This record gives sequence, structure tokens and C-alpha cells, in this order.
Amino acid sequence: MLVDDHPAFLKGMSALVESEPDLSVVAETGDGSKALEIYRKTKPDVVLMDLRLPGMGGVEAILAIRKEFPNARIIVLTTFDTDEDIYRAIQSGAQSYLLKDTPLTELSKTIRAVNSGQQVLTPKMIERLAARQRRSDMTEREIKVLNLLVKGRSNK
Repeated sequence: MLVDDHPAFLKGMSALVESEPDLSVVAETGDGSKALEIYRKTKPDVVLMDLRLPGMGGVEAILAIRKEFPNARIIVLTTFDTDEDIYRAIQSGAQSYLLKDTPLTELSKTIRAVNSGQQVLTPKMIERLAARQRRSDMTEREIKVLNLLVKGRSNK
């Protein structure tokens, strides 16, 4: 399932995913609040989710989907790469965080890996999460939770 509010990107990404023989797009939406509705109906194997969406944002949509479907597999696919965006996405339950300029081979490889239950973070993303972890204003508990999130544990 694809969730992005830019119609041209949505159609292009759909065509790219569909060009892979073992991947298909079962649903598309440009609205974060409709993502949960559509997820309920289609129960896709993997969701590609943008962060900035009208109505309900990507992080909130991820939280809503994972609250109802704890095993939902979600990849954030966005143009935003601030440390806080990455942290919030992973903390909300996304299994991967990719930028929209990710090559198709890496994207399809990540979709397959996340579908098989793996958490996939690029070395750059791991380094940025670790740097955030080393900040002195984080409590010992926050550091422990972040370490567990990086290892693929849920935020529960």
C-alpha cells in the first residue's frame, strides 16, 4: 500500500513497485486518516508511508495502524531527513526509513526485507539515531528505549 499526498509521485512509485515481478500495489491514498481505513480493508503486507500528509500525519497514521494491527510492516518513504523525523518514525513503529531518492533496487530490497520481518536502517540512519542517543539531555531510560528501538523492539 502506498500513502503519499503527491499524485505524480504516487503514480510513479506505483509503476516502479509494479515493475518488480514479485511486488504489487494493492491500495493507494494521499490522506493519512484514510490510510487506517484502507489498511483495514486490504491488509497489505507492507505500507510505504510519507511523513507529511493532510489530516493525519505519517507518524500518527503509523501509530493508528500499529495500535490496531501490531504486526503491520511500515516503511517511511519521505523527503524529510531530520534527526527528529527519523527518531519519531522509528519510535512510532516503522521498520525502515528511506528517502524518496532511494534507488529502486534498494527500495525493492527493503520492501522484501521488511515483509520478511526485518528492520532495515541504512548505516547513515543508524549513525544519526546513535548521535541523537549520545545527546546529554536524554535520560538513561530514553537511551535504553532508543537502543531497544534500533534493535527492532516495539515501543511498548
